[in-house]
This record gives sequence, structure tokens and C-alpha cells, in this order.
Amino acid sequence: MQERRFTTPPKEIFTDRLKLVRPTVSQSNDILKAYAGDPQATKYLSWPTKNSLKEAEDFVKRTLISWDAGNSFTWLVLKQDSSSIIGCFAFRPARTGYEIGYVIGPDYWGKGFGTELVKKMILVGFEDPAVERVWAYCDTENLASIKLLEKCGMEKEGCLKKWGESPNLGKGPRDQFVYAVVR
Repeated sequence: MQERRFTTPPKEIFTDRLKLVRPTVSQSNDILKAYAGDPQATKYLSWPTKNSLKEAEDFVKRTLISWDAGNSFTWLVLKQDSSSIIGCFAFRPARTGYEIGYVIGPDYWGKGFGTELVKKMILVGFEDPAVERVWAYCDTENLASIKLLEKCGMEKEGCLKKWGESPNLGKGPRDQFVYAVVR
């Protein structure tokens, strides 16, 4: 298979109510408070809940290094009207498109922000002509993400047994559903 060349996505993206921006280390404490240090928000994520400002700073530094290397693109998700951090979103280029990942802080659940975010980012992903598919994995017990992905038009392609790590739920791989939308 010939290697695909993905274009670098924009550093800032807007929806009706949200603004996505590259994180800065100076935002680490706000990131920790908004979602990264919240066990409820991070329950199903592939990375452990952050327990200190240093862990949040290290997380931001890694996301910036990955962005500059073109390995992964992570944005903070802010409310446009207040600039409050409500979560983050990531594109991870692989094979024929982008794997997506996202987290929204519990204070913003049930308000349509996740749906608005994921729908917009699917469109942004497909602005790159090299992208043929956008996909996401989610723990089979993560009913909120299952509902969100389906609401955004992604189709469940199957269940991958013992596929993903969820360190906040215990040790060892867990079953995950894979959802995708294709061009």
C-alpha cells in the first residue's frame, strides 16, 4: 500500500458554540480541572486520570510534540462565549484516514457539545482528500459514546475483543466497538 500524505489540519476550528485550539502548557491547570483530573470524565479513556499539575503539563507537552511530528493532532475544546475549557479532541492519522478521540468534562454533558464537536470534526477530516475514513473505538460499556457516535452518523463495524486499554477501569485490554464513517 502506498503511504498516504495527510495535510496538517487547521490549528483553530470553530463550530456554532465551540472553538478548538492547540493547547499550551500554561493551560495545564485548567485542563486538569476541566476534564483530565476528573475520574468521571476519564473513566473510559485510554490514558489514566491525571493526578497532578505536572502530569497535565507532561500530557500537553506530549500532544505538542506529536502535533509537530504529524503523528497526532490534539485540540482543546473551548466554549466560544466564555473561553472555558470543556474538553479535548484528537485526530490520529493512520492508514486511510483519522482515528478520533475526544473527552468532554461532566459539567458539559447532555448539552449537545459532544455531538456538535464530533460532527464538525468528521467534516474537517474529510476536507483532506487523502482521508477515506474517520473512525473511533469505544469501550462496549460506554453507552454515552455509543449513542454520540451513532447520532453523528458513524456505523458500528464490529466488536474488537480485548482491543483497548482503559487504565481507569482496571488492568488488561477490554472489548471495544469500532465505529466509522467513510467517504
